[in-house]
Amino acid sequence: MNPTTVAVRAGIRRTGIEVRQQFTDIQGLLNLFLFPALIMVALFFMRNGTFESSGFVLASLALPGVLGTIIFFNGLYGIGESLVLDCEDGTLLRAKATPNGMIGYFIGRIGASAAAVAVQVLAILVTGWFIVGGVALDSFSAWSTLLWVLVLGLLSALSIGAVPGATVGTA
Repeated sequence: MNPTTVAVRAGIRRTGIEVRQQFTDIQGLLNLFLFPALIMVALFFMRNGTFESSGFVLASLALPGVLGTIIFFNGLYGIGESLVLDCEDGTLLRAKATPNGMIGYFIGRIGASAAAVAVQVLAILVTGWFIVGGVALDSFSAWSTLLWVLVLGLLSALSIGAVPGATVGTA
């Protein structure tokens, strides 16, 4: 069997383990849902306001920015923090010691970050649909546009966030 294939499979298993840990830990759930909950409270109070004479609802104007902020913050801060903490506790050293361990490690981190972003975006979209209204994801093209923007934004933010995470020495 190809060593890279084994590393990719290990990374996918690592993604499952990290996602399961994040969703069963109170601190992980709090980190995952606190920011979206606070933002939705703010959008709830903005739901009746309009932007000057345009007639656009303030909450519907803010919702795409909130989604972008979630993607950027989780990509930039999430993987950088993980790299620094895993370097301090020796996880990266253990990953380097195994053959193709870094491939599996990074696939696991990217998968866990992508899962966290997907859950947060879905939570924002569902609650935004109820609170704000005007969330128009009723066609295939709207869903595909959301998906490619989400994937491209996450990949760019993860790659930018990995640089300071790899260069900073301590948390």
